[in-house]
Amino acid sequence: MFSAFYAMVSAFVSGHSTVIFPVVLASYVPVLDPVYLFLFYF
Repeated sequence: MFSAFYAMVSAFVSGHSTVIFPVVLASYVPVLDPVYLFLFYF
Protein backbone atom coordinates (compact mmCIF):
# COMPACT_ATOMS: atom_id res chain seq x y z
CA MET A 1 0.00 0.00 0.00
CA PHE A 2 2.88 2.34 0.79
CA SER A 3 4.42 1.68 -2.61
CA ALA A 4 1.18 2.72 -4.31
CA PHE A 5 1.09 5.84 -2.17
CA TYR A 6 4.68 6.68 -3.10
CA ALA A 7 3.97 6.01 -6.76
CA MET A 8 0.91 8.28 -6.73
CA VAL A 9 2.79 11.07 -4.99
CA SER A 10 5.80 10.80 -7.31
CA ALA A 11 3.47 10.78 -10.31
CA PHE A 12 1.52 13.89 -9.32
CA VAL A 13 4.26 15.80 -7.52
CA SER A 14 5.32 17.40 -10.82
CA GLY A 15 2.35 19.76 -11.19
CA HIS A 16 -0.63 18.65 -9.13
CA SER A 17 1.05 18.34 -5.74
CA THR A 18 -0.98 21.28 -4.41
CA VAL A 19 -4.22 19.42 -5.11
CA ILE A 20 -3.35 15.73 -4.84
CA PHE A 21 -1.03 15.80 -1.83
CA PRO A 22 -3.48 17.17 0.77
CA VAL A 23 -6.22 14.91 -0.58
CA VAL A 24 -4.04 11.81 -0.28
CA LEU A 25 -2.84 12.84 3.16
CA ALA A 26 -6.42 13.48 4.20
CA SER A 27 -7.31 9.99 2.99
CA TYR A 28 -4.46 8.30 4.84
CA VAL A 29 -4.48 10.57 7.90
CA PRO A 30 -8.09 11.64 8.66
CA VAL A 31 -6.94 13.52 11.77
CA LEU A 32 -5.05 16.07 9.69
CA ASP A 33 -8.01 16.64 7.37
CA PRO A 34 -9.24 19.94 8.92
CA VAL A 35 -5.63 21.09 9.27
CA TYR A 36 -4.85 20.68 5.58
CA LEU A 37 -8.22 22.11 4.57
CA PHE A 38 -7.43 25.17 6.66
CA LEU A 39 -3.90 25.54 5.30
CA PHE A 40 -4.76 25.05 1.63
CA TYR A 41 -8.16 26.76 1.42
CA PHE A 42 -7.84 29.53 4.02
